[in-house]
Amino acid sequence: MGQYLTIYINDEVIFDYDGAIDLEQSQVEFLEKMDTDMNRGIKLQSKAIDNPDTDQRAMFVVMNLIRALQQENNAVITVSCAYLTHKNPSSKKYVPVIKKARLKLRL
Repeated sequence: MGQYLTIYINDEVIFDYDGAIDLEQSQVEFLEKMDTDMNRGIKLQSKAIDNPDTDQRAMFVVMNLIRALQQENNAVITVSCAYLTHKNPSSKKYVPVIKKARLKLRL
């Protein structure tokens, strides 16, 4: 079970995600597919990473979350939040990355 995640821009709440809500099987399978896809490697800060660890995967998802917020892509925002709360409960340490993009993540 995940945790509650709130995203702020300029101290204003722009997105809330309740990670305590159980995911449907299809959603769990999609998160697993994300991990499977990342097993093939990711590009993080212009660097190719063949076998990303948990922290690198979370950072990759956070970077995609930032892009989705900029593009107002709610589907990607939601799946990114689901990944961070359900697959990486230690994602709180990625707050500084989001602050650099003028965003703040609060778990």
